[in-house]
Amino acid sequence: MAASTNQRSSSKNCLTCENLREGKVKLGILTCDGCSQQFCYPHMGTHRQELSNSLELLVCQRNQLATIITPALSSNEKFQLTEQNDRIDKWESETIDLVRTVANQIRENLIKIANKRCEFIRTSYDKLTQELNTYREAENYFESDIDLLTKNLNKLTWDIDHFQTRFKIEINDNKTDWTKLIQIKDEDDQTKTDNKPINSSSTIVDQSQSPLVLSRIETVILKCQPKNRLHTRIGGHMRAGNSILLFFDDRTLWRITCNNMIFSQQPIEWIYDSIIDILWSTYLKDFIVLTKTKLMKYRENQELVIHDSGTCTYMSAYERKLFLVRQGYLIEEYDMDDRNYLDSPKCRLLNYWKPPVSCAENEKIHRIAANKKYIALIISWNIRKKETIADETFFKFELRNHSMFYLRNIKLGYCCSSLLSISVPNEWLMDFSDRTFVTIDEELKTREQTNILSLPINSIQFMPVENKLYMAVRYKPVMLDQTMMNTIEFYEYL
Repeated sequence: MAASTNQRSSSKNCLTCENLREGKVKLGILTCDGCSQQFCYPHMGTHRQELSNSLELLVCQRNQLATIITPALSSNEKFQLTEQNDRIDKWESETIDLVRTVANQIRENLIKIANKRCEFIRTSYDKLTQELNTYREAENYFESDIDLLTKNLNKLTWDIDHFQTRFKIEINDNKTDWTKLIQIKDEDDQTKTDNKPINSSSTIVDQSQSPLVLSRIETVILKCQPKNRLHTRIGGHMRAGNSILLFFDDRTLWRITCNNMIFSQQPIEWIYDSIIDILWSTYLKDFIVLTKTKLMKYRENQELVIHDSGTCTYMSAYERKLFLVRQGYLIEEYDMDDRNYLDSPKCRLLNYWKPPVSCAENEKIHRIAANKKYIALIISWNIRKKETIADETFFKFELRNHSMFYLRNIKLGYCCSSLLSISVPNEWLMDFSDRTFVTIDEELKTREQTNILSLPINSIQFMPVENKLYMAVRYKPVMLDQTMMNTIEFYEYL
């Protein structure tokens, strides 16, 4: 009996009862050996049913995979690796272009240096000729003058004889390991080796040491001319959609519309709650506006009906799928197909993930960005330092598949202010508050955009216009270069 009392005194409340927050919270008398959480007797059955449903979902996904893999193996169409070969070709082309650019610059510098040296030789020759003629006419010279003239003549002769060999071209072949500039990594092997604890040694690094090759973003900004340049004093956060830029800050909303690279600006009356975030949905062909209490379609001012279980803090969308983060640790996946809900658009809840699947119990989700293959998360966790009272916060970039299975992660120095998915190439752009932009690809290779650090860029967005993709580069409003103040430049990206 004493043992039973001790066990009861150490028990916690039922986790499901606490999450539901409906009625009386019961004591957790049963512990799940898998997640180590405690449940009351009825909710233990519910918990087991959720696990059973998850297993059945995996079986269904396996069955769906069988319908794909059988014809794919027979036709070999699935294994052509077209995207990878295109990426290799693109790297090859950009590398060759950059090498040619550097080579042409060196040639121009060589011509300038050689011409300068030729001019020096010509001047020395003319000066020696003048001195010889002067001494011959005046007949006023001595041994010391002959010695000096001989020395100058010998030097001039040496300069002419060694003109072809005096200029050395130093090629630092030993400083660039070309075999490491581009590599192949098997994602399955990467998954096995990168499945490390969150305090692993994987950290974000600047890989700008190795490239002669500029990143795609750097190449566009540094080597291409903008298609247009817009001067505006609109503030707030910038988001891009189909031929439209939206700027928002709390309840303030502005729109810039693009028509054949001609822009018009217009303030938008916003009568709803404070805006938390805005994103463009290619499926809805409209902006989705996230407020403190609801989700709205921008053009139609229609509410997107979703499951109501707390304030949403972050969102991301890919095709029909919408991902919402609630309370910093819950992730919901919705289907935005609203064909049956014309009067009141409704999103159908597909999946709901909570700790320890969405993140660990002591972690918090700060950003989410989805693309065709992955869901990227920015996650933080705290560790209490022994020598201080305050906690130390750490951040990581984590990749999941669309079933929310963990793939791999990499530590960040600090949290980014935005996380943007870039479809070509398949990577993400992280914007940090210190004006640093870092790209990270699916293999967790990170690259700081060091070549544009000198430019006071505020934000970067990608805007589809007709059949092209433009990169909108917004500069900070306070700049030494007055010509770029309050400026947005538009570059053709694809």
